Amino acid sequence: MSVEIDSSEVFKALRELKTSIKRVENPALRKAASFTKTKLEQNTPRWDGKKSNGKRGSYMQEHAKDHVVIGPVSNGNVDVGYDDEVAWRIHFVEFGSIKQPPQGIVQKTQKQIENQVTEIIANELKRRLGL
Repeated sequence: MSVEIDSSEVFKALRELKTSIKRVENPALRKAASFTKTKLEQNTPRWDGKKSNGKRGSYMQEHAKDHVVIGPVSNGNVDVGYDDEVAWRIHFVEFGSIKQPPQGIVQKTQKQIENQVTEIIANELKRRLGL
């Protein structure tokens, strides 16, 4: 589960300008990814400890909020999501199960920040290109 930041159209136009794009692109994407990570952490539900673990192990007490990570920048994309320790559990939170309705936290976050991420990338590119 991850929120994908796709800026291929913007960078496609910049590549046509033959600008040294990696020097400008990577910091812009990292800044947008940092913002995305913060918002995803805010939207991730946190277990309040009121339910019993039952047969589950203590690993279930780890909060997904503490496992949001930013992946490497590659080909104009950077993934922000959950590490391997909790990613499998987020699948059930996101899409639901027989006993749990879907909460759609990743999709909700993506829709909430879509315009803000585009602004962050555009502003950072303008600043780094001196426009």
